[in-house]
Amino acid sequence: MVIEGEQAFFIELKGSDLVEAVRQIMRTVEQLGKKLSGYRFEGRIIMTRVRTPNVKSTDRIKLEKMLRRTGGSLAVKVNWDEVEV
Repeated sequence: MVIEGEQAFFIELKGSDLVEAVRQIMRTVEQLGKKLSGYRFEGRIIMTRVRTPNVKSTDRIKLEKMLRRTGGSLAVKVNWDEVEV
């Protein structure tokens, strides 16, 4: 996690397991969310390759809603040089 200004960035680096990356960010947000009230939560998943089609799982939809409640968003990129923080 990285804090910059009023934003808290939850960053997960993964090879190709998007589902696990989403779950890890969800668990972290659930554990730290109350301690970081007032921050906008931003989720960033950086993958080196794509193993499955980019289908929105139930967990991904749930995470996106969690982040939107704070004014944040989720970005999933395959190459690290494409991610803006």
